[in-house]
Amino acid sequence: MSNILVATDGSEAADEALEVAIDMALEARATLNVLSVRRLRPAGRGGARPAILEVEMRDGPRHIAEAAVQRAREAGVAATPHVGYGNIVACIVDTANALGADHLVVGSRGLGSMSAAMLGSVSHALIRRSPVPLTIVRRPAVRA
Repeated sequence: MSNILVATDGSEAADEALEVAIDMALEARATLNVLSVRRLRPAGRGGARPAILEVEMRDGPRHIAEAAVQRAREAGVAATPHVGYGNIVACIVDTANALGADHLVVGSRGLGSMSAAMLGSVSHALIRRSPVPLTIVRRPAVRA
């Protein structure tokens, strides 16, 4: 393993995945590519809804990817930021292929099956679509 791709949206689950990816890169002496994707926001009658999360903001993915790369570099890992725009799963798969990644790391918020079914799940879709071995770092759901 020499080229690891980690996808991040800046969430806590993605931060945990980044830490795992950094550890994997250190152990394998691999290069780390960090991808953050701003998904398309559907417009309603009033137009597109305002951005709430940093990853939804215009330069949010760039900031997130650069911050993650900085963390990797501080840990001693050669890392490069990448950004995408559009369908998250398609961008991750396309980037993995374009960069010749040989491993993919993503986080999972640990949503229950009902929430995941209603919201869709990037990690579940990647199980079916990833062109390379995939590590999903699961973050347990927080119960109220």
